[in-house]
Formats: sequence, structure tokens, C-alpha cells
Amino acid sequence: MSVYKIAGLTLHDADVHIIQNDTYLGSKAVSSGNYEVSFESTTPSGLIAVAKKGDGEIYGYGDVVGVTASGIADLTAGGGATIKSIQTGSVTIGSGSSSSTATISNVDTDKTMLLWNGTRTVSSPSLNRYAYCYTKLTNGTTVTAVRQGTSGSMEVCFTVVEFEGGINSVQRGVIANSQYSQLTDVTITEVNTSKAFVNFCGWNQSNDNVRENMPKMILPNSTTVRMYLANVNNFTQGSYEVIEFS
Repeated sequence: MSVYKIAGLTLHDADVHIIQNDTYLGSKAVSSGNYEVSFESTTPSGLIAVAKKGDGEIYGYGDVVGVTASGIADLTAGGGATIKSIQTGSVTIGSGSSSSTATISNVDTDKTMLLWNGTRTVSSPSLNRYAYCYTKLTNGTTVTAVRQGTSGSMEVCFTVVEFEGGINSVQRGVIANSQYSQLTDVTITEVNTSKAFVNFCGWNQSNDNVRENMPKMILPNSTTVRMYLANVNNFTQGSYEVIEFS
């Protein structure tokens, strides 16, 4: 009889099911934290622990990574990031202003991503360029929106997703191109590109041709975020987050 310890999952009122090489070994209900389960096994090979909520949704699992001489095996979380909270909202930039903020409930910025959900004009600006803005998570309680210009009023919607765990790092920034520069690179702390992606958080621009000024962003290598433009005769600012999962 071996005792295997589930150690990398955050559990809240879940049923944890133990499976080994496609054989079901039983389950145990837990209220929180880690727990131990005993079963007949000569090797931890193929052992999986699956944590399920009451509605059956899988929100984490663990794999055995080693067995001590005492027969204790630690299972580390392998089911990806689990969501702690989701907040939605909007920022309105009023006429005469180039930026504004919205207050959210406090989040851990090292485990949070900001989704840019699009913009709309509230009162017509004098030029199209004033209807576009980027967003950024300024701190744990503030979402900021920034445009180039102050004419008219506009609204940008956002979603803030905070994860319970599974996030290795979040890096944020704003890329501003130089005039006549079609691509602009910024250097970031190295990430594992097989577990990281660029989250585009919107843009603003200095002229009115949206088709030629809308940027795209990519992660060309482990230490670079790149912003591309179709037209180089303008100034564009793009906001990004690089999310790296554990």
C-alpha cells in the first residue's frame, strides 16, 4: 500500500478522482487544501488526480513527479491556469480629455490579464483618430484608456481575468513606433514561447486612416514583442501584455 499526496492543487469543495493508466481508483471529497489518498500500486507511473467542481467542470489535475523513500509522491498542478475572478467594465474618455480610468476590485497584477473589448463613440469626434484608444492595467485597481487627441467622447469596454494559479509571469507595456518605421521591437524578460502569447490591448493613432494604421503584435522570439504597421507615415501606440503560463 502506497500513500500518494496531491500537493499542487488549490481545492475548494471538490471531488478529486484518482486514475492510473486509465483505471479508476476511486475519489475523495475535500473542502480545501491538499489531501492524501491510499491505494494499491507498485509504481506511480500513469497516475493522475483530477479535481472536479460540483457541476462536473474539471479545473485542475496533477501528475506524479517523484516518489520518496517513505512512499510519498507529490503531484504538481498540470491542468493549466484556473480562474479566480472575472470583471467587466468600460472607460469613458470625455470631450476635452485624452485619457480616463475605471476602478475595479483589487487583483494580483502578476496573475491577471486585460482583454480589450472594442470601442464606440459617444459623441462624434472631429477626426476619426480620436475614436481609438488603448487600454492598460495601471495597477491592481485601475484600468486606464489613452487616445491621441481630445475631440468628442468615446467608450472602450474591457474584461479583467484574474487567475488563481498557473501563471508564471505577466509583462506589460506600450509600443510607440517612430515615424516611417513599419515595425517596432521592444525587449522583454525572456519567456518560454511554447507557453506564452501576446495579448493585444488596443491602439491609438495620429491620423485618420484606420485601415493603414491598425497594428498587429507578435512574439517573434523569447525576448521580443514586435508591432507591425501597414502605413509608416504616422505615429501609433499599441498596448500589450505577454502572458506566460507555468
